[in-house]
Amino acid sequence: MLQVVVMLQVVVMLQVVVMLQVVVMLQVVVMLQVVVMLQVVVMLQVLVMLPVVVMLQVVVMLQVVVMLQVVVMLQVVVMLQVVVMLQVVVMLQVPVMLQVPVMLQVVVMLQVLVLLQVVAWQVLVLLQVVVMLQVLVLLQVVMMLQVLVLLQVVAWQVLVLLVLQLLQSVEITSKGPRSIVVASGQTVKLECHFTLAPEDLAPLDIEWSLLASDIQNEEKVVILYYGDRAYDDYPFMKGRVHFDMADPWNGDASINVTGLRLSDTGTYRCKVKKAPGIRSRKILLTVMVKPSRPRCYAEGPTEQGKDVVLRCVCEEGTIPLRYTWEKISDSKLLPASAVLDAVGGTMNVRNALTSVSGTYRCKATNRVGNEECILHVDITPPSNMASIIIIIAGAIIAVLLILIIIAIILFCCCRARQRKKYEKE
Repeated sequence: MLQVVVMLQVVVMLQVVVMLQVVVMLQVVVMLQVVVMLQVVVMLQVLVMLPVVVMLQVVVMLQVVVMLQVVVMLQVVVMLQVVVMLQVVVMLQVPVMLQVPVMLQVVVMLQVLVLLQVVAWQVLVLLQVVVMLQVLVLLQVVMMLQVLVLLQVVAWQVLVLLVLQLLQSVEITSKGPRSIVVASGQTVKLECHFTLAPEDLAPLDIEWSLLASDIQNEEKVVILYYGDRAYDDYPFMKGRVHFDMADPWNGDASINVTGLRLSDTGTYRCKVKKAPGIRSRKILLTVMVKPSRPRCYAEGPTEQGKDVVLRCVCEEGTIPLRYTWEKISDSKLLPASAVLDAVGGTMNVRNALTSVSGTYRCKATNRVGNEECILHVDITPPSNMASIIIIIAGAIIAVLLILIIIAIILFCCCRARQRKKYEKE
């Protein structure tokens, strides 16, 4: 009797140990699977190798695999329990060792085992239900994401089509300079050539305007073409601007501006509109004043041995002005001691020699023109030699005057003597 009880207890203990080991193994397997799934998800997110939909599908597949493994492990547990129960029954069938109390204990233990199996099967069914629900939810999420992705793809396709239509519509084809410098009073042509596409069905609208130079000024319309008619009576350039072609519809929206003024300087925009297309082109126009005829002169005395300064000045002209000096007589070489100032327009000759004498030309230049002047320079001897010469000349003149006076006195004396002699006779 005691042996049977001991054997039954040993069997139950073994069964409990086996179940605990299986449960621990299941927990370890589940934890490992969860770690693996998290690693896979993190790697996919970091590498950005798959779209979100594919990543969710991979996660769902991994969860299904884990749940299937759990189901298999539970089935193994149940099979182990059945084997243990069969072993117990076989041991209890030994006639010598059977007694009624022992049989009752065996029956109770079998009932407990059956209950445990029922609970295990219920847990298995619940796990399967949970797995199915998770699969359904994830499938719904996947389908919703797929729908969103399709909607995004359709939206991008529509956007690309619209962009392509705009790109294939009106186009500016001018290749001329984007920056022009012109002298005041002259005429300039601002180019703006364009092409139209068959999709452009609306009326042609061409607008030239002077963009604002700062936030306080407004954009000024220069000329407008709309409805097969040009409107050039805007006050900013009234009477000074017109289209280069009588009919800009042919693809030439260039304009001519006459009588340029300094106030015309700025950035001009040519805007061609013909729905659904619109294009524009900007041109920077700079109006400058040509240099006026400069005035050339020598500043201070032009004596030998002194510093001689030659100056060249323009009364008008947009800066920056650049002045250049050159000698146009004799050797046509500037003095070796000359110091030039291209901005101030001066040429300083240190310790001038007589070889500095000659004819010089000064040219004033800016980006829109140039003017020049001619200066004759004569280097004279120092002022002390001139005074000596004057003194000598004065002395000679004085001597001559004295001699003339003496000659007159002698002549008068001779005449007086001759008169007295004639009177005595």
